[in-house]
Amino acid sequence: MYLPYPHSNFSELITHRILLESIQRDFILSKLQVAQGAAYDDFSYTSRGECHPDTRLEILDTIYKWAADSSSPSIFWLQGMAGTGKSTIAQTVAKKLDGDNLGASFFFKRGEGDRGTARRYFATIASQMIRKQPILTQVLHDIIQEEPEIGSKMLETQFRELWVRPFKELPPLEPTAQPKTIVVVIDALDECDPLEDAGHLIRLLTENNITSPIKLKIFLTSRPEYHISCQFNKTKNFLQNMILHRVEKSIIQNDIRTVLTSDIHEYKEQYNRNSEVMEQDQLLSVDWPGEEIFERLVQIASPLFISAATISRMLRNDQWPATPDQKLDHILKFSTKGEGYVEDLYRSILAQIMDKTPIYARDKFIGEFQKIVGSVVLLSSPLSVAALSRLLGFQQREIYSKLNPLSSVLDIQSTDVPVKLFHLSFRDFLLDKKSFSVNGGNSSCQSLQIEETTTHAWLAKRCLQLLSTDLHNDICNLQDPGARIWGVRSKEIKEHLPPAMAYACIYWIHHVEEGKLVLQDGGPEHKLLETKMLNWIEALAWLRRLTQGIELIRALERLSHCFKMSKLLQDATKFILYFKSAIQEAPLQIYNSALVFSPTNSIIRKTFDSIRPSYIKQMPQVDSEWSDYIQTLELRNNDRPLDLIFLSSGKLIVACEKGLVQIWDLKIASCLHELKVEEEEIKKYLQTPNGRLIVIGKRHVQLWDIENRRHLDTFKHHMEVIDWFTTYSQTGDDLFMLSPGEYNAANLLSRESTRIQVNWVPELRRSPISKDGKWAAFREAKKIIIWNLHENAICRELNADWTKNSEVIFDHDGRYLIVGGDKGEIRFINISTGETEKKIDAQVGDIGMLAISTNNETLAIVGDQTSITIWDIENQVLRHVLTGHTNLIYRIAFSPDDKTLATYSNTTVTIWDLHLAPSTYPNARTSGKVKNLFLSPNGQTFYHAEERAIGIWDLKNMNCIERLDIGQPRPMINSVYFSNFTPLAATLFVDRLEIWDLTNQCAFSKDGHIYFSLSQHMPNTKTYRSTIQTWDSVTGHCLHTSDDIDKAIMDIVTSPDNQHVAFIETADIRGYGQKYWISPDRAWLMRYSKRILWIPPEYQPSQVIVSQSQLILGSGSRIITMLLD
Repeated sequence: MYLPYPHSNFSELITHRILLESIQRDFILSKLQVAQGAAYDDFSYTSRGECHPDTRLEILDTIYKWAADSSSPSIFWLQGMAGTGKSTIAQTVAKKLDGDNLGASFFFKRGEGDRGTARRYFATIASQMIRKQPILTQVLHDIIQEEPEIGSKMLETQFRELWVRPFKELPPLEPTAQPKTIVVVIDALDECDPLEDAGHLIRLLTENNITSPIKLKIFLTSRPEYHISCQFNKTKNFLQNMILHRVEKSIIQNDIRTVLTSDIHEYKEQYNRNSEVMEQDQLLSVDWPGEEIFERLVQIASPLFISAATISRMLRNDQWPATPDQKLDHILKFSTKGEGYVEDLYRSILAQIMDKTPIYARDKFIGEFQKIVGSVVLLSSPLSVAALSRLLGFQQREIYSKLNPLSSVLDIQSTDVPVKLFHLSFRDFLLDKKSFSVNGGNSSCQSLQIEETTTHAWLAKRCLQLLSTDLHNDICNLQDPGARIWGVRSKEIKEHLPPAMAYACIYWIHHVEEGKLVLQDGGPEHKLLETKMLNWIEALAWLRRLTQGIELIRALERLSHCFKMSKLLQDATKFILYFKSAIQEAPLQIYNSALVFSPTNSIIRKTFDSIRPSYIKQMPQVDSEWSDYIQTLELRNNDRPLDLIFLSSGKLIVACEKGLVQIWDLKIASCLHELKVEEEEIKKYLQTPNGRLIVIGKRHVQLWDIENRRHLDTFKHHMEVIDWFTTYSQTGDDLFMLSPGEYNAANLLSRESTRIQVNWVPELRRSPISKDGKWAAFREAKKIIIWNLHENAICRELNADWTKNSEVIFDHDGRYLIVGGDKGEIRFINISTGETEKKIDAQVGDIGMLAISTNNETLAIVGDQTSITIWDIENQVLRHVLTGHTNLIYRIAFSPDDKTLATYSNTTVTIWDLHLAPSTYPNARTSGKVKNLFLSPNGQTFYHAEERAIGIWDLKNMNCIERLDIGQPRPMINSVYFSNFTPLAATLFVDRLEIWDLTNQCAFSKDGHIYFSLSQHMPNTKTYRSTIQTWDSVTGHCLHTSDDIDKAIMDIVTSPDNQHVAFIETADIRGYGQKYWISPDRAWLMRYSKRILWIPPEYQPSQVIVSQSQLILGSGSRIITMLLD
């Protein structure tokens, strides 16, 4: 039931509704990063032309009928060669449909920043949808509230959330209502880089039919490129196609004749209107320029509309000081190749520029032309005249003097609007030496040809100069080390990183590479990195280009053949990968966490040690070299991974139980693609030997080409399945199902339903099959039975009475069965002989998980479920101990080259580098996992509790000065207290108190919990929860009990005379009133209410002590301390 506001009326409700939609729209637009200039009606692209009303009639009529027909294919592909007028038609269609039927538009343009890629496509479309189709506003508002950074996700995620979901979640239509049709216009898809993204975009748009109250259609133009044609050939049922350059020649010529007639008539009127002071015979006549010359112009322009447009702009060019007849003579003179050669027109433009330049000024003019115009055509993203002035070092009037004469081929608007090419063919013309040679060539014109490599090299040097002078720490002047990127307005970022600076940050390495600059130790590139590396990375993070920054550093490393610079770049790659998640979220952590926790021998740390954070007076004890740990992949979703699978390319598949499949490029720590598998209750993922992905559901099995993100096949199964396996045979991939059979039997069934019956009741859930499909291993009581699947017979029965809970795997050759025992003993059993040929005594307790490398040389063992040991199988030598996990490990996987290990624990996937030498650890390492930490009253020592021992540490020197062995593993040690006056210590377990004589290292007290006061005679104690007790440490008697406290107790102190006790309840706000404290998620050091230092996963503590300026963190077997201001 709807209850209106008191005294409200209908108009007020409408006003409230409009206001709400406006607020939601503003919220959406503030969160989405769009491609500027991509929409058909963008203010900076007012020069985009439309079709003349009397041209392209048949083509436009076909398109409009397709758009209006609800039964027509969902995609209309208009393909045509360069210059045939595709963009003009797209502009016309978008304007015609705007108002009711246009959903959005995106005009791609190579070399114009985000318009040249697909990464902002869906965000740009969504931002237009809410304006043109307000019905989508509420849904998009909810989506962006759930995921504010959706616009920076990979294409699949954006497609699913910003394209599919808004339409699916619309309310259903009334039974009598007709569905509305809207059209999205996409122009010049062939100009989308890289090529794979263009194909991927087509695949997304064609493979997903959206069931919605709104029918969504796509009008798309492109050149007939091979990769685009291939994708469309797979989707013919959804496609209507028209080939523009196959339209009859006579129709094209008539349309061009119409365009030129209109343009020349308009030009004559303008010329005569501006020449009223002239004599009548000096004005242009009604029939000017005459039928013969006009037809020659038509022939020159046909069949390219870009040629007709260029002729018109040349005539209107006020910067060309020539009469109309002189201009026509010039155009006709240079049109030597007959019809359709726009190069002739471009050549004539350059020739008239040179003709008007005095000989004595030509050398200077040519040099400046090549730098200014050459930069405009070679920039990776267009810049305004103001930005060009800042980047190139020329005054704005100097830039205008070179660009204005080219106004017939360049779109030059106000000072702050980017300068753009009307057509890419002009760029190609300037860069092609052959374009300037006609009948021996024209020497003056040839001198304006742009030398591509030289111009790139000059642009690289200009970028380096700008970065060297303008980059600095905290470039946005936030003075907040924990400032999150999404909390800073984009306007504020642009103010401190204006277009020229942003361009230099993103593209300087591109120009170094294209300019073929030789890198040298001590050269300008090396000096920039040694002085501004961290500033540059910070800037890339604010520009949301940190992942690209990793690629840029790797590209520069490939170019560098000098020792010092290469070492710096290698270190920088590890540096960014390790701290990427922190820098991506809070860019200023590059000067904080990254410098504090990077290894002491890191080149980056040593180079920039002088700018480490001033609030840290004593740096923590960190590793000397980069550890085995490389990076953590933050999954940031509620879908728990079921499997980690490496592709042969080295990319990692993270496959989750609710159907989300992510493909990660570990070189740049970035999720490249996501796909959503629609399947009920996914049980397992498998990879076939040829790289396919098999998704096992409750009732279906799906087969996917994961590299191309394509669903290949689905088949049903109708039985209870315990486990699944994939093997390889001579006939191809085999998929086996392991299911319980009748009469105490088990069945192995192939996808073709070939049945193998195993006649006993084995422990089915831990039954591996060898990679070649020959062997299966089953556990039965105290035996392990090896079954030959090819012969359907028992091969061998092995005695397993030495282990109760075996973890069993096969090696990759099917030669050995590897069995993990109860106490960390690993046996390698030869399947042919049944003999144990190798043993590894891992000493890790019960084996939780085993994994073997693809070359069968390395074994990974999960022992206590939070650490991994890596063993050399041949020599039975321990190579690595991976201890960064604080939660149980559920999955492990080796990369194809065996250099990398991926592990999954909690909500993160961790990547380890097994190729590195083991790290050199500082002294602050314990023999076991740190269970608790305690600080002594004098602040000079602290104590850590392990499962079997208590360590006493000298805080100043970080040396373990005493170790108390408490024998067998005990329940959790909750507290440790030391007396100031006697050599006594008290340890509290879950159910027990022990008081220790440190002289003899023996325990002698009764149960309870003791807290030493300043008095020697009256020690006070506290219980774990809601009772305070006072105990006599000599007699072991309880002196007093207070049990009327209704809340749990966090800490307790006594007065000097032992007459009063003060305690803190755990209900108090953690960190309230403290200057420094650790955030509840253990990932940040806080100063009052602000985050100041990100703590890497390796160091994130399970135990913490914060005492005034002293910070002690215990993580795994590692203890670090910091002295703060």
